[in-house]
Amino acid sequence: MNNQRLASLRAKKWYHILPVKAGQMLELHEKVWQWSNERIWKFKWLVIKVKKPNHVDGTFLIRGKAAGHTIEKIYPLSFGKFEKVLLVDSFRTRRARLYYIRDKVGKDAKMKSEATAEEKGVDLVALAVAEAAANTPAPEAPVEEVKAEEAVTETPVEEVKEEEAVTEAPVEEGKAEEAVTEAPVEEVKEEAPVAQADDLTKIEWVGPKIAELLVNAWISTYAALGNTDAAAIKTILEEGGSSFASHNPETRPKQSAMAAEGKWDELKTRQDELDGWKVAE
Repeated sequence: MNNQRLASLRAKKWYHILPVKAGQMLELHEKVWQWSNERIWKFKWLVIKVKKPNHVDGTFLIRGKAAGHTIEKIYPLSFGKFEKVLLVDSFRTRRARLYYIRDKVGKDAKMKSEATAEEKGVDLVALAVAEAAANTPAPEAPVEEVKAEEAVTETPVEEVKEEEAVTEAPVEEGKAEEAVTEAPVEEVKEEAPVAQADDLTKIEWVGPKIAELLVNAWISTYAALGNTDAAAIKTILEEGGSSFASHNPETRPKQSAMAAEGKWDELKTRQDELDGWKVAE
């Protein structure tokens, strides 16, 4: 999981963890951005591994088909971009990791269902949110203001006699100021601003499909693209399908730096010098 996102979740002290396990068939409704529009991507895949269940740092691996290709994808258990995660079915398994299912086809890949009618169709996101709300501690009671008792002092009365006329000195009452203790005010921590997504297609070798793969992998800005290791980007392209595996991400560092600084003329000149996307910088 991204270290910055993990630190943000722990600082908020409120997050939900999906109660998934290996052998479940899930229908996932994921919110994805396509240019400036948000849409829901629906797909039905099988969970074949869960790492660190019931933990904010946990992940789960799902396997299924999309656009005619078999794809495996890893999601955090605390992923916040799922609108719904519906339980389609739950199969009886004896292993925590179902890697053997990769080599099975047809009848060999079938498993016996153990989900009841009440369990099918349950939204796991709603269950996780309800459990997180129940486990959140109640806020502490406010500290009441403590007031000191008013101290009243009287001045002695002086009697002055003048030709049988007696005058009394006025009684002065001095009141101590009320000591009020106030509860300490907690400083409000401002969250770091969320960086806006850049148009990654302005980089020489990035097209709309590759840009969507990068955004889904949390790479949505020129700076993030330039700082990400080439081997990691190559892995993302290979997971996206065989049609993307031949692309070479080695030309990204200088192009990403120029785009991040707004040097569009220099970027165009650099792209004209490159032999397509095949020459490394």
